[in-house]
Amino acid sequence: MDINEHLQDENPRAIEIARDMLSEKVKDPYLVWEAMSADGVICPVRWEQTARDVRVNESHCDDVAKEIGQLVLAKDDCALGKLVREQVEGYLIKLALVSADMDAIREELFND
Repeated sequence: MDINEHLQDENPRAIEIARDMLSEKVKDPYLVWEAMSADGVICPVRWEQTARDVRVNESHCDDVAKEIGQLVLAKDDCALGKLVREQVEGYLIKLALVSADMDAIREELFND
């Protein structure tokens, strides 16, 4: 799942700030490892509210794991690398958005 789909409803300035923060986030090995785990998978249902939402997201995580396994067996290093990069980048941008959103609001309030 593409991180850009999840960012559609976010403040554009916050997204820009979060992307700028990415270089700092990747320096934290714990965050990188967390991003490479199931926690880092960008799921289709952003805010789980029902048992169905949970099942949809769990199924998606299973599909990602299967895709990773297939890419390993196929020795498709390029596709596997792209998948891992997108997952890590997406997860770290989502984390950065928490503080980036506050920064964007602060800019709007004090720079007008």
